[in-house]
Amino acid sequence: MIFGIYGNSAIYEQPSSQIMYFLENNNRDIIVSNIVGGKVEPWNIKPGLLIESVGYMSQQATTGFNRNVSYISSINYTYPYQFQITSGDSGKLNQQLAKLGLGGL
Repeated sequence: MIFGIYGNSAIYEQPSSQIMYFLENNNRDIIVSNIVGGKVEPWNIKPGLLIESVGYMSQQATTGFNRNVSYISSINYTYPYQFQITSGDSGKLNQQLAKLGLGGL
């Protein structure tokens, strides 16, 4: 479950199973983009969503259980453009099965 306080609202909900962000680490920059390819500024990255590492640092297969995908547990943003993402691994078999509705088997 995800818990957070945004503005005047407290959020407590099930995390999405859809990848919402893509993290690309090329030779110079680390770029976070959304599902339509638009650049996401560090202060707009929300925890509790799935992020997939792609590009230079992620040369693994990108299908099935081998995808480099994880949930964003927290994000620390430092002015002007530095950020650190803490993530939980979603690549474990039991988590993958639970996302498919086969948890507890």
